[in-house]
Amino acid sequence: LDDIKSLLGTRRLVTLLGGRIGLDSVVGQGTTVHFELPFEPAPPVDASVDAPAAADANTAEVQRALDVLVVEDDEVNRTVCLRHLEFLGHRPHPAADGDAALAQIQQGGPPIDLVLMDISLPGASGIEVARTIHALDGGRWQSLPIVAMSAHLPEGAREAMAAAGMVGFLPKPFQRALLARALADAMAAGRRRLTPPAAPLPDPLPDPSGAPQAAAPADALLDEAFLTEELASLGETTLARLLTLYRSAAEEAFAAFDVALAAGDRAEIARRAHKLASAAANLGF
Repeated sequence: LDDIKSLLGTRRLVTLLGGRIGLDSVVGQGTTVHFELPFEPAPPVDASVDAPAAADANTAEVQRALDVLVVEDDEVNRTVCLRHLEFLGHRPHPAADGDAALAQIQQGGPPIDLVLMDISLPGASGIEVARTIHALDGGRWQSLPIVAMSAHLPEGAREAMAAAGMVGFLPKPFQRALLARALADAMAAGRRRLTPPAAPLPDPLPDPSGAPQAAAPADALLDEAFLTEELASLGETTLARLLTLYRSAAEEAFAAFDVALAAGDRAEIARRAHKLASAAANLGF
């Protein structure tokens, strides 16, 4: 049954990529699955142009295993990020809020190479936590690269993140290739940065493939293309666990909505709704 599910998932993924898939089977000997995918030739490299030194440094950082602190209060989003980091060969360290993040940095455990910071945290915001981290111990952690994560940026957030010394922004939900590039770029930026940048952060990273992301139809309840890619990336077991976590979080959130609505607490309603929508996006909703 698992083999059949895997084949069905592979067929859907190949079809979404514009390819063809086939199967040859001989009783008593085995089965061969083959597929074809259309690719455009890469543009020729201009040998007369020297590659910047930063490109070599970025490549080195990708090859080196990093200790990455993941500061994310939503368990669905946190689990997705941890699994992607583990697949990339890094060592993730989870923290559910700013206090837990600060404790991990100060406790003298494995030295943290980089921080992935959700900006919408309970208590102190991710931007405030980033500012605190860079001021710790007389500025000892000032050069620690911190990448902001969010499904939505309020007005002025980019300028505030840059002023707090954050070196990149990763829009949620994100795929593994985008995360890998964000890590490499952030490590390179962390080496170059001696003081918090004065300019706003750059726009979110483009798709590494260079192709525009196909959006789901406006009336679609489920982005099947995204979910298929998530299934291939995270695996069936992890995706099933994420669905269970989301179901539990949704029940808790709707109960909290009733309480907040009765109390007229619009800020709590907005916070809960943002958190729920962000987690839902990682499941293709």
